[in-house]
Amino acid sequence: MSVYKPVNIKQSRVSVIVITYNAKDDVRDCLLSLAVQEVPIEIIIVDNASTDGTREMLTNEFAGWANIRLILNDENIGFAKGNNQALPYCNGEYILLLNSDTVVPRGGIAEMVKYMDLHPDVGVLGPRMVNENGIVQLSYGRFWSLIRDVAIAPILGSAYLERLPIIRWWKNQISGRKEVSEVDWIGGAAFMIRKQLMIDLGGIDPFYFLSAGDMVDLCMRVKKKGYKRVYYPNVEFIHKGSKSISFTRTTRTASLAHSYDGTIYFFKKHHGKMAALLARLLLILISLAKATIASLIAIGFGKPYNDIAYAHMFNALRLMKVRHTDVQYK
Repeated sequence: MSVYKPVNIKQSRVSVIVITYNAKDDVRDCLLSLAVQEVPIEIIIVDNASTDGTREMLTNEFAGWANIRLILNDENIGFAKGNNQALPYCNGEYILLLNSDTVVPRGGIAEMVKYMDLHPDVGVLGPRMVNENGIVQLSYGRFWSLIRDVAIAPILGSAYLERLPIIRWWKNQISGRKEVSEVDWIGGAAFMIRKQLMIDLGGIDPFYFLSAGDMVDLCMRVKKKGYKRVYYPNVEFIHKGSKSISFTRTTRTASLAHSYDGTIYFFKKHHGKMAALLARLLLILISLAKATIASLIAIGFGKPYNDIAYAHMFNALRLMKVRHTDVQYK
């Protein structure tokens, strides 16, 4: 690991942490949007061993920025560990976890800081997230339950079902809340938290590598500390959707494995061994069903669906054969 320190960091109200991995163009757009913010910020970039020229772009194009600190890792340590690695370098009163494929509107961070300043009982704040076409993305929700989030959500969240107008309408209804609202969890694409609270919590649970469970877990711990988690649609960020993962058969299989392991771990940690076992059984059944459907579709449409079928079948068999705690992906 190498750490490149800025020449000078001005007094910053917000420390923005950006984790990068093979997303050169997205990172550039993200940083340029941070350059026009109306509140003093510092930027801590953690690069997880990118090989697409991201590192060279950062050191060549942004070397003159006084408020950037660059951490270059020798391997991909994931989202949770990457953010934890940056935590000791944060000087701001607030921390903004920001995906590298996110564009921040001018004045967006200042508006969020203003809200946090006025509401000391709020520990976490999340903006409205839209894609490049302006379609609202789900960036908040209720704490996970086995039926809703393990059994139903993977089915309704299927890319195939999203082609149906009724499913798109339903998702827009639950995603497009227009009022400032207290929620259970905020997504990690744009996640503002009080620095001292993050320190008190010990950061993100490092077990999570690539799983939505990391932010749900963190927000559950924020709640136990007595702080609110608030969805703040008055500020709108653009979340383009990561292009850092090329979905080959291998990466698709590993990504699904990380997601499943994180889900099972979440239920074991917060609800016990029986809940973890039930989550595991549900994930096996869902993967077997998706593998079967993808195999049938592949007869007419070929390789992409064969890869999907393989990923789900591999993970269904994996969860049948080994204990969850035996599996560690990097």
